[in-house]
Amino acid sequence: MRELKFRAWDVKERTMHKAGFLIDSDGAIYDNTLCDGEIQSYSFGSGKLILMQYTGLKDKDGKEIYEGDFLEGSESGEFGSTLSTWIDVVVWDKEKAGFICMDICEGETLDLDQAMTDKVVGNIYTHPEWLERIKEEFDALRSDTK
Repeated sequence: MRELKFRAWDVKERTMHKAGFLIDSDGAIYDNTLCDGEIQSYSFGSGKLILMQYTGLKDKDGKEIYEGDFLEGSESGEFGSTLSTWIDVVVWDKEKAGFICMDICEGETLDLDQAMTDKVVGNIYTHPEWLERIKEEFDALRSDTK
């Protein structure tokens, strides 16, 4: 069984939180900090915090791979030369009921476990410009999950 973990992108502060928040059974997100003695509450989808789920996999350097991460892969040739490189984005595919990678240049998809030799190089919130190439395909996958 894989470990269930989340991280949250704070839209207002433009920072990523890997800890310090709780999610209740109704989907409300609670900041673990107190303000005037009360826990701060943020509802999912309120535009303040956006959740991304851990895939249960790690990249070639041992870094955890989350939904929304960009993975850089490369193909090596003879004598260690690099033949080609690519960037994939990790998304949830409702039809496959699992995480997949989508190539940001071609829009083609592959199973996430095929990307284990890739490296996490950012995410959709720190590098939104990388999504422009496949915005239509990406948005279609994301809208299927809601």
